[in-house]
Amino acid sequence: MLRKLATSLLTERLAPGPAAAAVFWGVFIGVVPIWGFQTMAALSLAIVLRLNKPLIVTASFINNPFSFPFLIGGSLEAGCYLRTGRWQVWQLSAFTGAQLKAEALSFVLGSLVLGVVAGGICAAMAAAVVHWSAPLQRRSRKQEES
Repeated sequence: MLRKLATSLLTERLAPGPAAAAVFWGVFIGVVPIWGFQTMAALSLAIVLRLNKPLIVTASFINNPFSFPFLIGGSLEAGCYLRTGRWQVWQLSAFTGAQLKAEALSFVLGSLVLGVVAGGICAAMAAAVVHWSAPLQRRSRKQEES
């Protein structure tokens, strides 16, 4: 019974389109600065949009200790470029709380853009993987039935 529940949960809405949507929204939620609420937001969105829950939550974990510096830096750079039209030269010694507070608008704006771009790239990869793995899944189901 538990195995059937886990299988149905993991394979729900796993066509290329819904899987890509789940990954897009998961990555987007993982990039935008709503720390502490990302899992709750991902699950809520999965329920509302009827997406694969494990997939959207897993994709939201793009925000982890290894990628966090790149997400922060990328968001700041993208936001600064969108606001001023030029790239910001950052020095590690200049990263202070005061500077981050001054660049809060750049950070939020950049995180939205970075979330859309990263989400789109990851969604395209997810759709391709699901599309290419579909024949393998059909073959394994036929073998189980025989």
